[in-house]
Amino acid sequence: MGNTGVDKTHLAIILGIEAYLSGKNVLFTNIPNLVIGLKESMSVNQFNYYKRRFSKYDLVILDELR
Repeated sequence: MGNTGVDKTHLAIILGIEAYLSGKNVLFTNIPNLVIGLKESMSVNQFNYYKRRFSKYDLVILDELR
């Protein structure tokens, strides 16, 4: 977390790429999309499916926390 324009996203992308190149499964998403997906999965009673989706990743990068 930090001020706008200090390259947080750039750093997260670099870390994600390095993890991927090391053989890790990486998911990069932003918080607004995560919340939308979570709400949608709960509205159709598929929360467990949504939650299991994340278990296949070694690294989950969440961007744009405000």
